[in-house]
Amino acid sequence: MSKISATIDRRSLPVSAWPEQDRALWQAACEAGGPLDDAGAAVDWAPATRRSRVANYGRWLTFLDQQGLLTPNAAPGDRVTPDVVRRYIDALRPTLAPLSLWTTIDQLAAIMPALAPDADWGWLRRTAGRLKRGAVNQKPIAPRIRNAADLYQRALSALAGIDDKPEARPFAHATAFRDALMIALTVARPIRRRTLAGLRVGHHLRPTSDGFLIQLEREDLKCGGPMSFPLPSSLVPQ
Repeated sequence: MSKISATIDRRSLPVSAWPEQDRALWQAACEAGGPLDDAGAAVDWAPATRRSRVANYGRWLTFLDQQGLLTPNAAPGDRVTPDVVRRYIDALRPTLAPLSLWTTIDQLAAIMPALAPDADWGWLRRTAGRLKRGAVNQKPIAPRIRNAADLYQRALSALAGIDDKPEARPFAHATAFRDALMIALTVARPIRRRTLAGLRVGHHLRPTSDGFLIQLEREDLKCGGPMSFPLPSSLVPQ
């Protein structure tokens, strides 16, 4: 059995590369069920939650494979033991901030009841809880916080300044406009970064009689949906 390396491979095995038993259990966890069958444990998870937990579990499997511990015929619950989780945490500490370390173990604790519902995962949830309580932000946040109103005005000024510049460099002009607009949108209509980055004109951003509407569907949100809200008038071209 190999020793834990100084830096852990953070790649995530896709579901298609999971051991057969893991894939089957995950598929069952996502099935809606029927009149005679209970729904799977992951059925009500938002699409973003599923993606996040699947990616995190794929990284766990990568770690097991890296350490020679990924026995294909073993049940998922049999691999998640206090000793192996402790080794996983020790391997992650040099590469992750404390809060990220907590999130990684918390995500593992969240998906395991779906893959091994008959096991008691209280010990894993308590492990994640201890990591959360012990997580201290190593870089003080307060000195770096900026007033939201000031950030919004700066973004508006940047947008106005970009509009006044000749488009001698179209790509640079477009990316500068995009960056300033994203800052303004983040302040005025705060949404998750993944959702913000995925906004598409004509699909999520739709023109109305008096401006624009941001329309988000369930698959765009972690908290479910749909959800819609108008674009601030200060960001609508006059």
